[in-house]
Amino acid sequence: MKRSLFKRLDNGLELIIKPTDYLHSVGISTAVGYGPLFETPDVSGSSNLIGEMLFKGTEKRSYADVRKIIRQNALEGQRQGYPEITAYTLQASNGTLDTALELLSDCLSNVYFDKNTLEKQKDELVQRNTAVLDDHQSFLYKSMWATLFSEHASRLDMFGNAETIKNVSADTLASIKGKGYTMPNTVLVITGNVEPSNAEDTVVKHFAGLPRTRPDIAVPELDVSHKNYKKEIRRRGLSQSWVMMAFKTPGYTPSNKMYMPTTVVTTSLLSRRLYKEVREKRGLVYGIRSNGLIYRNFGTVIIEFSSRPEDRERVNDVIQLELNKLSNGELSGEEIKNAVSKELTRMELLLDNPHKTAENGAVNKSLYGNQKVLAKIRKVGPDEIVQFVNTHMVPENTVTIDLEPEDNV
Repeated sequence: MKRSLFKRLDNGLELIIKPTDYLHSVGISTAVGYGPLFETPDVSGSSNLIGEMLFKGTEKRSYADVRKIIRQNALEGQRQGYPEITAYTLQASNGTLDTALELLSDCLSNVYFDKNTLEKQKDELVQRNTAVLDDHQSFLYKSMWATLFSEHASRLDMFGNAETIKNVSADTLASIKGKGYTMPNTVLVITGNVEPSNAEDTVVKHFAGLPRTRPDIAVPELDVSHKNYKKEIRRRGLSQSWVMMAFKTPGYTPSNKMYMPTTVVTTSLLSRRLYKEVREKRGLVYGIRSNGLIYRNFGTVIIEFSSRPEDRERVNDVIQLELNKLSNGELSGEEIKNAVSKELTRMELLLDNPHKTAENGAVNKSLYGNQKVLAKIRKVGPDEIVQFVNTHMVPENTVTIDLEPEDNV
């Protein structure tokens, strides 16, 4: 088996190459350590606009030229935005790796913010934000961040609003990109059917000449104070209650290597139990789940569901009962073992997808400094779960956002 390669180029770019012989394609993902968390309020939404514009033309290629290269070489691509980073992923083949890396390098270093194209993207973003107001789940998340972190930059909508988007010019984007899109602030991961040494040479050819510029971004301080807050919002057009419970958690802590694995297992376990107890046994909801959103500087664990208004409190009672069982260590070792096994299986399935493997590796390395942040998931047991729940998922650390039909509040 070919060995993985880990290297930092002289200009600061961090490179990871993970060959997998039995796969036929190649996944290429780059994560840049810049996202909405670092925006100033007056240009909120700018990082998302940079992401939308990145593959829409460079100093030497028109938008049509970029699209032609992508189409002719079957370079499937996507962008994924996070509060602290932006990831760009291409799926290629061994034969098109050189073309894909050259295009990626050109777009990252020489993107051209054409004013006409930018205005179209701004209009699309404003329309997207308007549509979000009609989407109950998106509105829940928007309200949750704004309430959970009242002083933190994460309370800002990562897509901005009509006024802030209007303020963003091509010069503004170029200035912001110059501060955040730097090689020391970038991770590049290549996975799949590649020869590591050949892939390294190709990366060096296209990326080594890019300048080493230190990122010029400031990390906002996190509002760490606990709060117990419930916010009810009336909305027209609802027939059910839409509820989100959010527990404030810290960002990723490298010294606590069990933090991320425990978050994943705990939320997976809680989702399974709530689905069984609330939906299957009692028929109170159609869907209910728990999820952990852990970033570099902040995070939250959420529980979300929708129910008939008259059943809302019954659902809350069952949720509290299940949290008490977790905090008291009442779950069997076998149930926890099954939850760990489920997450391991999910992770192993991703290994057959070079596109997702590359993206996850780049995101994890950029966010947490460790592309194998979940490697200790096998060691999660009852003690880790009890400590996690009693530290983070406690009443005094809870924000509840409750969307109610207008006639039922």
